[in-house]
Amino acid sequence: MKVMKAMKSSGNNKIEGNTEVDETVVGGQEEGVVGRKNNKKKLVVFAIERKGKGVSRMYGKVIY
Repeated sequence: MKVMKAMKSSGNNKIEGNTEVDETVVGGQEEGVVGRKNNKKKLVVFAIERKGKGVSRMYGKVIY
């Protein structure tokens, strides 16, 4: 549900065609912390629209 909310479009530039969606943690490594177990790190979801051989557009949003 968080991914769906984060990727909600304004309707101005809808993503079309071949699209990939994934999430990742942004925030770097910290001593003694493994994975997502830190309040300083942010969970970000990305949607990438592909056209031809490259990336046409990419949107990202912090979801946690």
